Amino acid sequence: MPKVGYSLPTDAYGEHRDGRTDHQGLFKTTDTIKRAVQWWRGGEESQCPATVKCAFKDALRTGRIYKQRWTVHDPVPQHPTGGDLSYLGFPTAGVLDQDEWIIFQNRERAFRKTLDTKHLEDKHHFNFSGDAPTKWIKLIRILNGVYFKNGTFSICRENGKPFGIPFLKFTIRILRKMPTTNTGLPETQTLESLGGWIESDLRFLRDAVQPALGVSSGGTQGEKQITELCQEYIHRITLIDSAPLPVRMKIEAIRQIAVAKIQHLFRNVHISQQNLLAMNNATVNIVRKWLCLNTRTTRDILFQPRNTGGLGVPNIEWLYTSSRIGHLLSMLNNDDMTVRELARESLFLHLQRRKIPIASQNEPQFLGFKLKQNGKLDIKAAGFGVRSDWLDLNDLCHRIGLQLSWQGPDGATSPLTDNIITDSQISTLAILNDGNSAQHLHTKHARASLLQHRLTQNTQRWSSLKMQGKGPRSMEAFKEIDLDQDKTLTREEVKRYLQLEYQRTGTPKDDAFYHKIMEDIFRKSDHDSNGRITAKEYNVYDHDEL
Repeated sequence: MPKVGYSLPTDAYGEHRDGRTDHQGLFKTTDTIKRAVQWWRGGEESQCPATVKCAFKDALRTGRIYKQRWTVHDPVPQHPTGGDLSYLGFPTAGVLDQDEWIIFQNRERAFRKTLDTKHLEDKHHFNFSGDAPTKWIKLIRILNGVYFKNGTFSICRENGKPFGIPFLKFTIRILRKMPTTNTGLPETQTLESLGGWIESDLRFLRDAVQPALGVSSGGTQGEKQITELCQEYIHRITLIDSAPLPVRMKIEAIRQIAVAKIQHLFRNVHISQQNLLAMNNATVNIVRKWLCLNTRTTRDILFQPRNTGGLGVPNIEWLYTSSRIGHLLSMLNNDDMTVRELARESLFLHLQRRKIPIASQNEPQFLGFKLKQNGKLDIKAAGFGVRSDWLDLNDLCHRIGLQLSWQGPDGATSPLTDNIITDSQISTLAILNDGNSAQHLHTKHARASLLQHRLTQNTQRWSSLKMQGKGPRSMEAFKEIDLDQDKTLTREEVKRYLQLEYQRTGTPKDDAFYHKIMEDIFRKSDHDSNGRITAKEYNVYDHDEL
């Protein structure tokens, strides 16, 4: 069995070492699954066996998944009396007397037992001995995340290193605790033979066992199509990686081959933040591989245009956000009366059906409708599973600091009334706040203005960084955090410093986010667990915030 006891691969709050925030996760799974996937991607400081072993122990305590075989005989005889009965030893056809009928029934029953019997549903019925197979399903998802990459099975990690045979045997030991189609271990225990055993069993668990336990692959048809689209983008990047092209042409091929596949859909589809981050992460990882960059280097220089000293790598999140917002704003302010009125009527219909109240004068608002403190619309009724473009628009605007309101012909803010739908003199006013200044966006140039705003923010953040990659400890930052100058850092001082840093960069977060970062900093740096970090304990290698 592999050794256990390795350190965890990712921080509890999802902060990567190059400074990017992925607190929503690459997958909608638990932190345990994230740790397993991080190890599979090639993390050197963490090992998956400890994670898998802990999940396996938790699953064993909850119960067992077992296979219940249902054998059902068809009571209707295939050959009724008067037909050909030679297969049962009756050479002649005719009406049987009572003794012959008894003999016929006995022989037919014995004969049917030698045939393949009918089984209900998929010939198997799976059940669970405990209350709910939640831990087992979690374990299956961990293993699928480790061994499958975009639907393709592989016994190698993302850095090209294969799994060890002890870990493959340990995986087989786990899988044999569940219903399986394989019997015993392969005769030759090589990487290929063990990998084939694991692949067939994982596919059987995913296709047969999980649906029988009431676990669906999840997602509506539209969400599955978006997921497939994102997987196609990542697949095209992989093909570019294997092409015999120079690095500069490969970077240009990302835009011409991979981005072109999905960019035309940005205006009309909803792509979740999770999928956007997954595509961006895949792009950054493969560009770093081409340029042999350290994983600790910031990604800001990758997304900068070439004319400003960057590499010109396309940022999928920026392109999607600017295209989506620009398209919806153009519909609300369209020169075509029909398009404009249909868009505004749709906006009123979707938000009024959800019984969102009208905002008062001093309350936060989105086109006149009330917002909560977290920036979400104050929804009072369910949307009955209907996705709304206007709810997505509010989320995107809140994410980048864009405020929308109705503007009258005199330039003053117009109150929310039903007359807005048909009044061509009223337009949508978009104001972009970056913390220091406010910028009015013209509808026809909204996409270009938003992209330029993101590039400007990226440039400012890049130029303000004090060090790149793994550098010396910054004692200047230690002095800034240490407000009372007692040569130690408390939790309150660290949390306050984090709040100021994120507000300075124009990306403020909620208290829960700061609390997670602060707790993880003390977990890694406070060696004596006394609630204070001394100058000797102070370490910024694991946290770019410091």
